[in-house]
Amino acid sequence: MATSAAKDFTTDAGRGIPRLDVSLALSAIPPEALRAAIAGDPATLPERVLRTLITSWDDPGSGEPLRLFVAAAAQEPDVARLLREVLETEMLHLLADSFGGVDATARAAAFGAQLAGLIVARYWLAIDPISSMSVDELVRFASPGLHAAMRGPAGVHRPVGDGRRPPVMC
Repeated sequence: MATSAAKDFTTDAGRGIPRLDVSLALSAIPPEALRAAIAGDPATLPERVLRTLITSWDDPGSGEPLRLFVAAAAQEPDVARLLREVLETEMLHLLADSFGGVDATARAAAFGAQLAGLIVARYWLAIDPISSMSVDELVRFASPGLHAAMRGPAGVHRPVGDGRRPPVMC
């Protein structure tokens, strides 16, 4: 997918506006890769999702087109809209369905916002030490925040997984 995604990032010669295929936006963390990362023990879901995301962005074949995509999204409203739509419809829904329970969409959005912040810090702004951390280091430092986003605000128990248990106030 990364090869075709790179070809899809072209410029409309008449207007100088990037033309993008949805496959490039999805290559940030393809839905099938996200589904695979979500599958399994909910207790380690943040680590699996983060490893999948960072591995995709660190890959030389897919990383450069993804960085170009983020740069284009920062400058072009149409590209930002495409990215937002893909994140909302493809990725946040998968996470929310996995989290289940009360406020699953809000918790998935907070989880996704933290991932987006890591992407911007590591690949676009190249903020050290985030940009120079190994995948293992990044997982160690970033996963606690992702766990917190997955659980939601303190004081309310929110089940993770199928969401069949009602929330219980702590």
